[in-house]
Amino acid sequence: MTQTISSTHYRFSYQIRSDNDIPDDFLIPNQDLYCESAVFLPQDQASGPQRESSHPPRIFFLMPDCLKVYTHPTANQAVTVIDLDHPQIVEVGRFLLLS
Repeated sequence: MTQTISSTHYRFSYQIRSDNDIPDDFLIPNQDLYCESAVFLPQDQASGPQRESSHPPRIFFLMPDCLKVYTHPTANQAVTVIDLDHPQIVEVGRFLLLS
């Protein structure tokens, strides 16, 4: 029996290299799994006992023409789509360090 840990408990950012790297509690449509690159960002550390995080876990998917941001399902937020005009370069290492 495999126990699944909620991605709200993850503390590190990481690059998603395959669909196996996507936390189980995120429901990502199949068509978005065919992206250029993807990054998981953990939630921020809420200060104080029993305080909610203002930044829940997110996954950023770089598509050929846009950036799609999926927020953890418990946040009840719609997918954010940011249109891009032919991105030439994405600096994932810096993105991970600054998150």
